[in-house]
Amino acid sequence: MKYILSFIFAILIVGIIAGSNDLFHSTPPEPETSGQLSARIAEDYLIPRYRALASATAAQSEGWQQYCSDPKTDETGNADKATLIDRYHKVADRWAEIEHIRFGPVELYLRHDRFYHWPERRNAVSRALAALVKSPDKSPLSDPTLNDPARFARVSVAAQGLPALERLLFPSAVSTTTPYDPGVICAVGQAIAANLASISAQTVDEWAMEGGVLDLINAGQSHPVFFTNNDEVARQLLTGLLTGFQMIRDIKLRPVMGDGIAKVRPKKAEAWRSNRSGKNIQRNIESLNAMAAAFSDRLPTETKSKISGEFEKLQAAAVFLTADNGTSIGDLAAEQDSRTTLDTLLAASRSTSDTISSSLPEQLGITIGFNALDGD
Repeated sequence: MKYILSFIFAILIVGIIAGSNDLFHSTPPEPETSGQLSARIAEDYLIPRYRALASATAAQSEGWQQYCSDPKTDETGNADKATLIDRYHKVADRWAEIEHIRFGPVELYLRHDRFYHWPERRNAVSRALAALVKSPDKSPLSDPTLNDPARFARVSVAAQGLPALERLLFPSAVSTTTPYDPGVICAVGQAIAANLASISAQTVDEWAMEGGVLDLINAGQSHPVFFTNNDEVARQLLTGLLTGFQMIRDIKLRPVMGDGIAKVRPKKAEAWRSNRSGKNIQRNIESLNAMAAAFSDRLPTETKSKISGEFEKLQAAAVFLTADNGTSIGDLAAEQDSRTTLDTLLAASRSTSDTISSSLPEQLGITIGFNALDGD
């Protein structure tokens, strides 16, 4: 009897050991198809951020309507724009988390450029705003262009988006006097805010609605405009991720830094009027980190750790960028010590994108395509 019990005990021990080995040497999950990967990125990363943007722009539009129907003044007797400014910043935060994506519904009808025409050339935004209100015999309050969303959507893209709204909310960054009277500011501000809300709502709807882009990806079907198959979807999404790093380096930092301290161009900084240039880059990096984590979620731990380690260095290099300390990227680029920190940020951005481009495409079976910044 004792031999039988010993035999049973030995079998149990072997089973326990085998089970423990399975815990430490678990079989890696089956690789995802390009359709499964693309659908997961869309559901877990893209659509939630587009929904957040749509919510923020709707609140901003509502805030403009309330402000203009019942204007408030602050303790100095000036127009109290505190709520409008707060909602502008919330929209800017949400946009910074998704602006690197130019694939999908945001491509249609110039939505991306209409939402955020930047960088601008030859002061295009101010000139486009002036063109909206230049007629001396027409009150902006009754201008059919400003009161008809369909007509406003066809004016210059430079006048339709968030950079134009920034001009209305932060005129003191340009001059000591408000460039337009309160009636003009309300007429144009409401039109822009409603336009931003419409663009955001249309974009998220076309991603998530029945028969929309996500449904086509899940069904493995082509889209008449955006893609022919799911391999192309995955390639576009990965390219968008890498575009985000190029955007930070080549659009947001290098043009401001110039070739040296003597050639710094502070007004090339993004959103310098609202002092958001540093904060926008921080938001960009946080969102790129989340997207890279979504791409590498099913990959070996070594790959995930390598990418997350690069992001830790990148976020540490960007920690000094904040809109709250009153220091612009232009000011930082003009001082040697802080300029060195910007150089560190540039290098960390390059290292992170190089790590991603050298590991994710091969392990995921995805090629990298051209992006909207190539050739600029």
